[in-house]
Amino acid sequence: TTMLPLEHEAAAVTVKPKPQRKPAITGTQQRMLAVLSTSMFLSFSLWFSANAVMSSLIDEFSLSKAEQALVSVAVLVGFVGGGLVSAYANLTDRVEPPLLFLISAVCGAVANSLSSVAPE
Repeated sequence: TTMLPLEHEAAAVTVKPKPQRKPAITGTQQRMLAVLSTSMFLSFSLWFSANAVMSSLIDEFSLSKAEQALVSVAVLVGFVGGGLVSAYANLTDRVEPPLLFLISAVCGAVANSLSSVAPE
């Protein structure tokens, strides 16, 4: 058997310069994220407002343990009910999300404010 010599050709290797990395988040995106985070934090404060004033409610209205639980549960039911209605009615496809968020936050603020002027 005869062995044929192997010919080695130098492979042309081209090195492309690395593209410059874009910043992960631009300044505009950072501002948008800050506004969204603040908005979410403020809107979720409604969730905890009943518990924050519970001692005042107990003193002013002489709430029993069952009534205290009902106040806490009413807030949760409101959030869950609002979420279910929003999902069932497909509101995020019918109303622009920022507007829907604004309307929801205003409704929550109004409901919270009305609880402070509730008749005894």
